[in-house]
Amino acid sequence: MPTVQRAVAAALWLYTSALGRSSRDSHAFVQASHIPAQDESSNLTFAISTTDVAAVTDEQFLSFSFGAELMGHRTGSFFTSERVAALLAGLAPAYFRFSGTAIDSMLWAEHADCDNTNSSAMCINATQLTGLLRSTSVAGLDLVLGLNGKVGKSAESPNAPWDDLNAKTQLAWLDKALAVDPTLRAPYGYELGNEPDLWPWTTMTPAGKTHVVNGSQLANDASALRSLVGLYATLRPDNFTVFCPDTCNCYN
Repeated sequence: MPTVQRAVAAALWLYTSALGRSSRDSHAFVQASHIPAQDESSNLTFAISTTDVAAVTDEQFLSFSFGAELMGHRTGSFFTSERVAALLAGLAPAYFRFSGTAIDSMLWAEHADCDNTNSSAMCINATQLTGLLRSTSVAGLDLVLGLNGKVGKSAESPNAPWDDLNAKTQLAWLDKALAVDPTLRAPYGYELGNEPDLWPWTTMTPAGKTHVVNGSQLANDASALRSLVGLYATLRPDNFTVFCPDTCNCYN
């Protein structure tokens, strides 16, 4: 199918899928047909069918991120804003990812003053994490909680094992907070690190990247996180997801 026809068909499919998502009991889908054309400027004919199901879009197809670098004093109003609460509720069901580049500069510090004006040394405290949990819980969003995956690694030892000591204290606090307040929902999953191929010590040479953590070590780190989360009863130890970090792959 020529490019223009594919684009129109895709746009109509997305549009009618969105129509279907507005009602949990019915879905609208596209069945497209076209008049054989000599060139892409010819007229096209499409038929919209609301009875013949071509595919079903999962209700929870949407995901979006809240960058860790935004976590600071000013985010207090974000978590308490009625407008933001209405927006988040309107986007549900969806996955809410708290991560991004800054997550690999962020450590858990329960009682610290985490204004995060220094992007190279950031933290998240108990008040901020509670606000994050409460806003996603009330809205009915599934939280994917990012954790610093760079701890323990350096330019000299990019493939050193992940140091989980700080994550242990954060997850232990989270376990207790969830036990005390049953209105808070445990995170749906956890993401360890973000774009390790762009960590500060990674350099490019004519032969390719150097000082890059390899896939085997990333897998071992993810496995260590899975074992750690499994120690805490309130963190859904039998039903959670560990997401390996995404990669930029910017310099092929």
